[in-house]
Amino acid sequence: MIRFINYIYNLPYHLLLMILLFSAVKCSVPEVSNACDPNTKDYLLTNVFIQTFKIPTFSNSCFRSGALPTGSIKVTPRYAFGKMLKRNVPLEFTFDQVVSADRCTFNLGIANDAFSKSYEKLSDTTSKLTLTPTSLWSVGIFRDLSLDCTADNGFKTIEPYIARYSFADNFRFVSSAGSNSNDGLTETSPLLTIPYSISSLSSECTTSVKVCYVLVASGNYSTSSSITIQNQISLYGSYDSTFLNRNADPSLSTYAPSTLTDSRDSTGGTNTSPISTFLITGSLDKSKTTVDGFYIKAPTGGTGFSAGAHFTSITGSGIYFTYNKIEIQSPFEAYGIYSDSTNSGELHYNHIVHTGNISGSSFSGIALQSTGV
Repeated sequence: MIRFINYIYNLPYHLLLMILLFSAVKCSVPEVSNACDPNTKDYLLTNVFIQTFKIPTFSNSCFRSGALPTGSIKVTPRYAFGKMLKRNVPLEFTFDQVVSADRCTFNLGIANDAFSKSYEKLSDTTSKLTLTPTSLWSVGIFRDLSLDCTADNGFKTIEPYIARYSFADNFRFVSSAGSNSNDGLTETSPLLTIPYSISSLSSECTTSVKVCYVLVASGNYSTSSSITIQNQISLYGSYDSTFLNRNADPSLSTYAPSTLTDSRDSTGGTNTSPISTFLITGSLDKSKTTVDGFYIKAPTGGTGFSAGAHFTSITGSGIYFTYNKIEIQSPFEAYGIYSDSTNSGELHYNHIVHTGNISGSSFSGIALQSTGV
């Protein structure tokens, strides 16, 4: 009787879970998780729920109860979905069937790169595909590749298999649980601060062809000085702890930002030279320099001017400043973004908010003292 009562008590929860999972299985292409990769923990856990509650998945390839359908190829990538890789790293995939030369077609982003293909038979029932960039993979966050393959016995990928990787010449990982005594070269040895990560990359990103990334996990960070952006070093925030997925859009309920709090006040800042959390200045190329995915809490008090980001004295095309949330927190005179440069770059999808009371006579979400944005 007690067991029956507990079941009835939890029935609404079970129904809600079934509805949520039923909605999830309608997806067709993985966006920001490993749940559609049959070789990952996410996929296995999802299938445990599907099988426990006997939720129908129809013909959808995202989640399946049990093994893949007869006549299909299981694709296993060497690297995790979404992983950051250097631009010269070959991409390797194994198949649980023999796939001979030129029996795969390729689509989406990575297919626009030049690469060579190598097919290798590993056993009577398995094979490997290696894609080697002719020079380098194009740089980028979350670049997609789809594989549509047919095995020698006629088995096929159910739908084009989607792989997603990120590419850079060099990179550093940053976490609020990290340490600047780490090397920052892997997800398991992250650095602690953004300025230190920029400094550690500076000598590696000096030639005009290099593009470097700093990947920052969700969490709380602070600074007591302006963070100066360096050409060809991009900052991407709001990664999860695996550095495979991001929730960087402040308009979404899943927003999980890298929050950067400026601990200074605005005293000493002037109208044309505000105390700023990010300082964007010097020779910059916006095709190689981005700040994306940060929740910036600008200086909180004082009797001068402050800004979340200050664009000034820029030569070149500037930077991309996108998907950042800036909070103006009641200093004397405040700007979310202030630019007096004729070549600031491009601002996209930034969310600027104000809290508290401005004690001075002026505040602006974006103040443009030039026509360069």
